Amino acid sequence: MCLLALTINCVRSAIAQDAPQPQGDIEIRQIEWGFDGKTTARTFTPLSLLIENAGPTPATGSLRLSKFYGLDRRVDAEFEQSYYVSGYSTKWVQLTPFVVEDYEQWKLTWGPGFRNRADIPTPRVGERATVLFAEPEDISAAGSALRRCDPALFPVSVTGTDGLRGAVLHAVPNWQGARAQAFREWLELGGQVYLVHGPDGAYPRFPGDLTFLNSPKDRFRVGVGHVTRLPLAVKDIDPETARRQFLNDAPAATPEELDAERFAAAQLNVMPTWTEFDGYLFRELQYSTRFKRNWWLVYATGLLYLLAVFPGSYLLGRRAADWRWFYAGFLGTSVVFSAAFARMGQLGSAERSRTRSVATAFQIADGLYDVTQWTCAASRDGDLYQLTNSGSGRLFTSCQELEAVNGVVHLLDGRFDIDMPPASTCNILQRSRIESLGLGVQVEQLQTTGPTLQQFAVKFAPGVYDRSMLVCAVYRNNIYAMTADAEGARLANQRQGLVSFINSIGIVPWQDAPRNVDLWGNDLEEAISSTEFFQILMRQAVGTTLKLPPNAASEDVALDRSIVRLLIYRPMPESLRFAGDQFPDQQGYVLYVHDLPSPTASP
Repeated sequence: MCLLALTINCVRSAIAQDAPQPQGDIEIRQIEWGFDGKTTARTFTPLSLLIENAGPTPATGSLRLSKFYGLDRRVDAEFEQSYYVSGYSTKWVQLTPFVVEDYEQWKLTWGPGFRNRADIPTPRVGERATVLFAEPEDISAAGSALRRCDPALFPVSVTGTDGLRGAVLHAVPNWQGARAQAFREWLELGGQVYLVHGPDGAYPRFPGDLTFLNSPKDRFRVGVGHVTRLPLAVKDIDPETARRQFLNDAPAATPEELDAERFAAAQLNVMPTWTEFDGYLFRELQYSTRFKRNWWLVYATGLLYLLAVFPGSYLLGRRAADWRWFYAGFLGTSVVFSAAFARMGQLGSAERSRTRSVATAFQIADGLYDVTQWTCAASRDGDLYQLTNSGSGRLFTSCQELEAVNGVVHLLDGRFDIDMPPASTCNILQRSRIESLGLGVQVEQLQTTGPTLQQFAVKFAPGVYDRSMLVCAVYRNNIYAMTADAEGARLANQRQGLVSFINSIGIVPWQDAPRNVDLWGNDLEEAISSTEFFQILMRQAVGTTLKLPPNAASEDVALDRSIVRLLIYRPMPESLRFAGDQFPDQQGYVLYVHDLPSPTASP
């Protein structure tokens, strides 16, 4: 036991001290959360730090960010980012932690000693940001009611842009390479870009990777995002203009269309909206990964041991003629029951370390996705695990709000190092930009009338079809079943309100009758198959794609009328699994999300 404890402590010390010792002295001169000083709840949020090196030699090291609840109670894993700052210079360094709410406290360290640490202000929680991107020294950007953001703070991966709603540009930002690519992918996935007049009274002309913004149209699509040209100077953006022109998401619809949508919502959405999808997914995944033991046998053996100690040992001591018989009986009983408990505590040889996952994958291009993944990992023997995959922009968190996790998220390498005890589980939320199965979707029919999807048929690429996969479509506040085969999918004669669909716990979508399940979807009669288990979780996966705020009203649970969303739910491919062989048993399903422009929507 002492050897085991020493080994565990050594491993934990290795995790805590694996950061290289800093070289050179640095100062944190500026701290910026998100894009406008705020964050959205339960989101990976950029934390930008302006680091100054006042010495002549380069400063190198690692920043380590820790989350605390209360005064000194650390929770979740730590986040680590490397830095390199040349002599007599400053540099922005960005971390991307997972922020739950505004009650969390944050501390930053970059070496031993009191001087090498800083308290990070608690971020305010609000709605997604719409900001004016302008260089700090650009005086032509003064006078606007919009919050300004330094272009250097735009993330280098689309996985860090969840908190950004809109970008206002009056000049050409210095975005190249990965940053320009992240900006375009953010726009293609539904971002909003507003172009206004620059200092010369004309719209900016974008070179290189940003030439797609040079269309002369007043409003045009890039993917499912929009670019809007507004004939305004920055100084003309007062609070009323900002609210009406830049911060208004209200769709342009006739009163008749709005009345029809409200009537459809009232008929098909008959439940209050529930948005706690993360918690439900993690509970179910954890239930499916945990190791099974014969607890009735453990409890029965424990009861026998108690009876053997008293009154068994008591009676033996009273009746034994020789005191040595008492000690022999007592010690023998202890050894036998210790061996029995040790044997029953061991997992069977058939048990393996495993993961169960559900993911959503928004298509950026055919075969390229922006992925959010919920995973529960179960360790059989305990180990130091290094979790990563083949994607880029990888972000991790354990979503633990009450306890510390013995692990470090290495942001530069996109790797989560976590020390898991034997027979334990850990929840992991992951974001990544990754290449995976190409859907090759080709639209054959697409017709909408008011709030209703009338016709929809698509073709798939070869190899996409799987007998266990589910296909459906979402338009406005309804979700439609689709029948699929090796060629493609087409609308079936079934639809349901989105609120009713995502709140129906424990039912396989489009099944004729619900199973006999308890409140959390656990089958009460017989063990369900792995396929049925993952199909039940599709409803919550669909709910996560709507990106609903807490306490969303039923009438707000709807897609923008400019989008028709195709959903394909099928077994998870190898590319979305953790790399390596530390978890030999990895299973999961992925919900592919392919957004298409509605044929009746304006550009």
